[in-house]
Amino acid sequence: MPPTSTACASEALFTAYRDEQRKLDALIAASHAKSPATDARLAELKELQDTAHRRWTDATDALAAARTGGDVAEIAAAREEADEAYAAFDATADECITEALKINGERSDELGKVLEQMKLKENAYPAWLAAVRTPAPTQ
Repeated sequence: MPPTSTACASEALFTAYRDEQRKLDALIAASHAKSPATDARLAELKELQDTAHRRWTDATDALAAARTGGDVAEIAAAREEADEAYAAFDATADECITEALKINGERSDELGKVLEQMKLKENAYPAWLAAVRTPAPTQ
């Protein structure tokens, strides 16, 4: 007995549903594959920023100590070091934050694609289910 048009339609709809699921699986797998490297880079950026901040903090502590000591030349040298450390921290923080924002923006875009694909997959399921539940026409 040849398949009914309802059976053919339900098979086509189920195939469409499976295809949407495969696309979703591929997007999730790609996202997971990139995640460790992305996480590592974000950690590196944080460490760079923290190191620059520690240098600046150490320099301001040295400046405070020089002021306590009262030696004008020592204060001037400590001030210069604190200014340089702050400028380096400011530049490093700006670069790190800019890159981290770019990375997180890319992650958000990827998540948007995953969510959109989830919607496509979930929309394909009710169409297939309705076709399966529709009784075959009687002859």
